[in-house]
Order: sequence, then structure tokens, then C-alpha cells
Amino acid sequence: MDREEERGRSLVVIGADGVGLADARRLWRGARISAMSAELPTTSSTGWLSSLTGLAPVEHGALGVVQRAEADRVARFVLSPDPDLALPPVATAFEDAARLGRRAIALTGDLLDLDGPWRSRLLAGAEIREGPRLLAGRAVERPEPGELVETLESALARTLDEAAPAFVWCHVDIDLAIHHHGVDPWVEDLLARLDAAAGRLARRARVVAYADHGLVPTRHDPGLAARLAAFCEREGLAVGGAGRMRWLYDADDPRIERALRTLLPEDVRLVRREALFPAGPYRARVGPLVLLATGTRFLTDPLYTHDHGGGSPAERRVPFAVWEAR
Repeated sequence: MDREEERGRSLVVIGADGVGLADARRLWRGARISAMSAELPTTSSTGWLSSLTGLAPVEHGALGVVQRAEADRVARFVLSPDPDLALPPVATAFEDAARLGRRAIALTGDLLDLDGPWRSRLLAGAEIREGPRLLAGRAVERPEPGELVETLESALARTLDEAAPAFVWCHVDIDLAIHHHGVDPWVEDLLARLDAAAGRLARRARVVAYADHGLVPTRHDPGLAARLAAFCEREGLAVGGAGRMRWLYDADDPRIERALRTLLPEDVRLVRREALFPAGPYRARVGPLVLLATGTRFLTDPLYTHDHGGGSPAERRVPFAVWEAR
């Protein structure tokens, strides 16, 4: 294929939420895979926005699933339609693609149920198409993997038929299934079928996939949750973050840090905010004291078997996969 023909090809990008590097290397056998490092905290709201803007979390403002804005002292859910959690206007890969003469299209996929400032910033500059909705709301029942991948492949193929050359980004929330079941045979089947579908699509477009984070075994610790809740209520502290990284607001008093170090188990690290996040305009959206899970028990949904948000290698090492035309 000559350079002129290559420049005229469309680019399909699959955002495979929750797929760690080791599983991608094992199951995406038709792809050439490079390693990337996920941003901290290793949550979707942070990772996807960094990936499509090229900005660090302290620059784009989505530092966690639950965080405070500068205007008030209320911890807000960043994926909600709450207009009070302001995110700065940022340039995205969709706007870059449009400047290069590509039609920029986002298939919202499993982001379909999310609306508000975060999704608006994430998809700025894209022609937004709703679908296909694959796993959102169905992570426990989990439909047949072949049906899901066929739906995704058909949607991407139709989009390529309608727009060329195009930059097409699609989100697939495999994360939801891994939260509940880990990378079990169902997830393995789904990822293997996704590999085959990407190989077929590569005959007519460049195809890549990447992830925002991986997941690790995690179980909810009711005792830790109760002790921490009682401590925060007594000291008047608010909690932010999500998953395996939580932080405490209003915790600047050295006495609070000393008390926490005696309260927390050995497999929960207590870290100052500055040790994890570089200086930036939005760093203060993280509380001054950060709790990091290093073991398998922490604060999570009681129904989960796996979670993310922390800084372990399995959470941070993610794939960038490329399928070549054959």
C-alpha cells in the first residue's frame, strides 16, 4: 500500500474499558501490542479524557469520579449531568482529526447513559452517534459474546460505509463485566472475538484499540469502611475518589494524619497528595491525604470481585493494540 492510499484510509479506535496489558497480549493474538501507562487515578473518567486530549489530569480537571470543584465544598460525581462541576474547554483528538480533513465520529457505545460536562468535554468536536450499547446495565447477566461483537462490528462497518476518510472512536465497557467476574471464560471469549473482528475491519481501515486501566482482585472490607466512616464523621472530613484510591478533604491537620496511620491496616498506604500528582491548576480537586489500596481488601462495591483506581502495575499497564491489513 503506497503512502497516498494509506493517508486516505479511515482510522477506527476502540476504547476497551478495563482491559489490562497482560490479558490483551494473551487474547489479542492478531494485533501488535505496545505497553502504555495509565494516568492516576486509574479511573475511566480520568483515563479517557487524558487519552483524547493529551493532557494530564491536573490540567483537564477530571481528577476522580468524586471530587470537589473550586467553587464550593461539595464533593460531586464527575460523570453526572451536574453543571456545577466545571471542566475547562480542551482540544480533543476529534478536533485534530477534523483539521486534517477526517470526518470525526464518536459512537457513544456504553457511554450512552452518561450525559453532562464530562462527556461533552470528552467528545468535543465529534459527530456523536448513539450506540451500540453493549454491556451498560447488563454486566451481571452478560449476553452471548458473539452477539455483542457482531453488533459492534456491524456498527463500525456501517459508519465506515457512510464516512471516509474518517476517525471513528467507540467505547466498549468491558470493565463492568470484569468488576463482577474478573477475566473469566466469558470475558476471554469476548476479547478473542473482538480480536477477530478488529482483524476483519483492518482490511478496510486502520484499527487500533487501547484501554484506560486494568483491574485487580478487590473485596469490600466492611470493618475498614465502618472505622473510616466513624473517623471522618468525628473529624468532619469528606471523602473523594473512587475504587482503590480515596482521598480525604479538610485533612490538613498533622494530628489527623497521625491518627489515620494508626487506624489503617498495613495494606492501605497513606500518601500526601503532592507525592502522587504534579503541580497543576486542578490538583486541589484531590484532598490532601490519599488512601491507596495495595492488597485485596479495601473500599468497593460489595458485589465486586475486582476494582481499579490505584497505582499497582496491573492497574496502570494498559495496551495499545494495532491490527494490520492481511
